[in-house]
Amino acid sequence: LLRIVEAEPDLDGVPAELRDLVADCLRKDPAARPDPAAVLARIGAGDTVADGRALEPWLPAPLVAQLGRHAVQLLDREDTGPAHAPGAVAPVAPVAAVSPPAPAVVPATRVAPVHHYGPPPGYLMPPPAAPAPRPRAASAVFLVATALVVATAAGGAVYALMNSGGGTPQTPGGTRSPASSPANGSTAGTNDPGTGSSGSGTPAGRPGVLPAGYAGSWRATSGSSSWHLVLTPGAVGDSVMTLSVDAPGYSCSWRATLRNAPDPVELNGSTVVSGAQPTCTPGGWSRLRLLPDGSLRRELDGSASAPLTYDRD
Repeated sequence: LLRIVEAEPDLDGVPAELRDLVADCLRKDPAARPDPAAVLARIGAGDTVADGRALEPWLPAPLVAQLGRHAVQLLDREDTGPAHAPGAVAPVAPVAAVSPPAPAVVPATRVAPVHHYGPPPGYLMPPPAAPAPRPRAASAVFLVATALVVATAAGGAVYALMNSGGGTPQTPGGTRSPASSPANGSTAGTNDPGTGSSGSGTPAGRPGVLPAGYAGSWRATSGSSSWHLVLTPGAVGDSVMTLSVDAPGYSCSWRATLRNAPDPVELNGSTVVSGAQPTCTPGGWSRLRLLPDGSLRRELDGSASAPLTYDRD
């Protein structure tokens, strides 16, 4: 209040054409302030007033526009009242209007508690248990994921057993011998490719004979197992391979025909000549390679085990 009474007014924001008039209207001495007639004269309002009506706006257009905006804001503030309060979502008036005139008061008193304790019976609030399906969906996803993991693990185990088990002699106790899969001797338990059932896609054998450099007796050792491979000259379709393995507790032998020669040299699926099943099992086709050092390698189709390398007797 002291500042209003003693200090000079700050008119920096007042337009220049109105600054003097506003300063005179704010003089500390009331007698020095201009009266309404003087104000109208100074702003030129007399030229625009006739018959008691203003023909044109006597205030600057920007000021009139600003005053209009302020008026709209004030009206908006007055409109936002208790009518928008949450408690007025379901007014009682419509319910009373539907009821007969005589007992209109009775429904109103019965409906009133509804507004205190919850929405009218016609309203359905979302049930608290609505999110319940989400845990079920999550549980279903978890079960499916678990089933996929188990199936993948089981499939991997079966694949590993088939890759390393088919055609490999097993010990009488059911455990596999220290020797690697007869991927290097017998086969990996796959179908005989010579019958067109091999999954490798290798084309059918071409006419030819086993090269002389492959013929002979070959031996290899894997753990406690000793492998003996004998190749004899012959043409495609002839029996050219005899393979045997000796290990503590079991002994097996196989025979195979020539599938393709001379490049590459391939043998059809082997058949069991001696040895009890399931310790000794037949297998799929194989490929022979002569290495630069003079040794022989037999690669079994579809086997994940490292192939055996044979040396001449």
